[in-house]
Amino acid sequence: MSAEELLQMDLDKVFPIIEKLNKEETAALITQIRSTAKTSYKDIDKFYLLISQLESIKAIAIEEKRLKDLHLVYGLGLFLFSSVLGYVIFSQRKIIQSLQQYLDK
Repeated sequence: MSAEELLQMDLDKVFPIIEKLNKEETAALITQIRSTAKTSYKDIDKFYLLISQLESIKAIAIEEKRLKDLHLVYGLGLFLFSSVLGYVIFSQRKIIQSLQQYLDK
């Protein structure tokens, strides 16, 4: 599929096609779209670079938020595990003490 065909299609039809593309096909389409757009807009490379950088900054911000949430989940899991482990050790100690008292009688 060429870039011109994709540019003339409705967006609803384009997105399923784009999702199926691999990395090499995507790079080729980007090159075709940039060369097609360069005929009508000479500074398309600057525009593309700016959009690309802004999208990567946006993606990094989203990933940082996910990582922060993941750290919170790990911290909560560690706290719960430590609490259960402390409870088990404390109850074992109490049970051992009561068994020793029972055996001493």
